[in-house]
Amino acid sequence: MMQTVIFYSLGGLALLFFGMREMSDGLQKVAGDKLKRVLHFFTKNRLFAVLAGLAITTLFQSSSATTILIVGFVNAQLLSLTQAIGVIMGANIGTTITAWLVSAFSVFKITQYTLPAIALGIFLMHFAKLHKTRYWGQFIFGFGILFLGLGFMKDAFEPLEGSQLLKDFFVYFSDYPILGVLAGIIFTIILQSSSATIAILQLLALKGLISFDAALPILIGDNIGTTITAQLAAYSVRSTNARRAANAHSIFNLVGAAWALPLVYFGIFSSLVRTIVPVEVTAASVTLLIAVSHTFFNVFNTILFLPFVSKLEVLVLKLTPRGNNFEYEGPRYLDKNLLHSSSLSIEAVVREIKHMLGIAKEVFELSIDGFRRNQDNLRQVSSLEKNVDTLQVDIFRYLTLISQTEMNANDAKRMPRIYHTVNDVEKISDYGERLMILQQRLESVYDEGVIKYFQKISEYTLVALRELIYSLDDDKDGQAHAQKVLGICGQIKSTAENLQEQHLQRLSGGVANIAVEQVLGDAINIIESARRHIKNVAEARLSGKLMS
Repeated sequence: MMQTVIFYSLGGLALLFFGMREMSDGLQKVAGDKLKRVLHFFTKNRLFAVLAGLAITTLFQSSSATTILIVGFVNAQLLSLTQAIGVIMGANIGTTITAWLVSAFSVFKITQYTLPAIALGIFLMHFAKLHKTRYWGQFIFGFGILFLGLGFMKDAFEPLEGSQLLKDFFVYFSDYPILGVLAGIIFTIILQSSSATIAILQLLALKGLISFDAALPILIGDNIGTTITAQLAAYSVRSTNARRAANAHSIFNLVGAAWALPLVYFGIFSSLVRTIVPVEVTAASVTLLIAVSHTFFNVFNTILFLPFVSKLEVLVLKLTPRGNNFEYEGPRYLDKNLLHSSSLSIEAVVREIKHMLGIAKEVFELSIDGFRRNQDNLRQVSSLEKNVDTLQVDIFRYLTLISQTEMNANDAKRMPRIYHTVNDVEKISDYGERLMILQQRLESVYDEGVIKYFQKISEYTLVALRELIYSLDDDKDGQAHAQKVLGICGQIKSTAENLQEQHLQRLSGGVANIAVEQVLGDAINIIESARRHIKNVAEARLSGKLMS
């Protein structure tokens, strides 16, 4: 008997997870690039952010997956912390969808449609001409597999229906709710899915192995356990912003558990649910009551918190201060949790390029300052240039991961230009370091005339770099800044030509200091080389091949 229980339970659970993943992948592909636009639109206010979280979790069939995605969005600065909190609240409501599907499974006998759904899904996936139809086929296939898994799990529990020992064990959870909460936390941490945990809970209740009252504290524990996944994701990317989003999720669910547990202990929670759904607790209705309980808990918790989102943000900022060495080296925005969407992951790359360009600009500032006899800058420049080199490698690795995912045609066209842009930014930084190295040659033959001739072109270069950074913002002004960069590049080129002409005149006149003139000539060539790469990035921005 136990062999049947174990095999059917594990097999059914595996099918449940596989079905949820296939449904999620299919819907995400149907949604495509709309996900980013939906987020930008729906996170404009708190209520819309909640709706966005609900919608995304309906796609993903997992609040943990949504929260990991939100952690990635916050890390990539696609969302602010305030927006993320609203989306997380909606995700907690969205995760109750699976419980309603299980309820429908027990009430409406959906299993009779399982095999036809699998057959239809496979047919559409393999024979449909349109990609979107194939994606819908994947969703239908996942839907069928999910219910097939539920069917196996239901059958697995049938031999246990007469087990008084198991029933007595679960009675403890109604007598001692804190044990039920701990069981829910542990079970959800093991499975990494509160949806799967609650589905199992409903099936146990359906077979009469656990009472409705004993199921409630486990349900609350599930909501706490599901926050662990987001915490692990946040710490894996070593980002303060990501940790803040994960901590907001944890605080939200912990406070929810704090107010709900006393109500469960005194029987008030179950009374409220039975008031909402005035039905007798039977094997047929218990899955519905658990689904209602799950939804009621998360909806009420969201209503309770929604007016205090800003207060929660302040608390999270205090509890998660920014470390001194947390986000200085390495990539800031390249989050593997965004790789499910090529558009979102490419946007993260563009943000990382902007970060990289900011460091390159700092290299140039320090190098130009070196021509003003600031001899302490060389070590800083070398360190920053190494940082740019590291970022280049990390971005290329991330782009390789993106290229291994399923990309739409537009994103595939953007990839070559993005590779070139990363190289352009690295070259800009490299030329900045070369400019700094020239300072060592200038020290023994320092001449104020070099500063005079060099000042104008260096100022143009720094302005061009600043405008180039602004151009990588994803808004209408970005194009205007890119256009401005091209105009400044023209000024740099004409200034460089003028300086070169004067430089040659001084050399041919025989009155120049040869050592100084060599440094000046090399500096002008370096600036001119950097200008070409600055221009390349600006043109990529204007072409539309860099930004979506």
